[in-house]
Amino acid sequence: MNFGHPSRSLRLQRGFAVVAALLALTACGGEADLQQPLPESTQAALRAAVAAVPRDGSAPGASVTVDHPAYRRWSGAAGLASVPDRAALTVEHRQRAGSMLKPAVAIAVLQRVE
Repeated sequence: MNFGHPSRSLRLQRGFAVVAALLALTACGGEADLQQPLPESTQAALRAAVAAVPRDGSAPGASVTVDHPAYRRWSGAAGLASVPDRAALTVEHRQRAGSMLKPAVAIAVLQRVE
C-alpha cells in the first residue's frame, strides 16, 4: 500500500498488523483456563509493533490492550504521552479512538456474533 506518504503507509501497515492480531485472537474459541496468559509469541509481536511506532516517528506513542475471554488481559505502551513534557506513555493513559478503529471494531463484533 502506498498512499503517497511513506510514514502514513507504514502506520497503516502496522495498524493493520495489530488489528489482524486482535482479530485472530477474537476468532479463537473453546474452553480455556481464564488465567492463561497470551501466547508468548503473540506478546512479543504486540510489544514489537507497539515499540516500533514511536521509534520510526509515526506517532509520539502507542498503546495496545488485548482483552480476550480465554486469556488474561495484556497491555503495552511505548513512547511519549506528552511531547513537550517528555512524559512517558503508560497503559494507564486514555487514548482517543479515531475513525480507523471503527471498521476494526465492527469486524471484531461481527466475528464474535458468528
